[in-house]
Amino acid sequence: MPRDLMLAPNGATTAVGVGAIVASILLTVAVIVYLRKRPK
Repeated sequence: MPRDLMLAPNGATTAVGVGAIVASILLTVAVIVYLRKRPK
């Protein structure tokens, strides 16, 4: 993790963390939907 994130205020760090979590969840959901709709 870059030092900039470590030195950033807690609010900014929390926003980055939440954004990463949301992005990972959306990516996972997208993959699941793709696998379900993909013809076998």
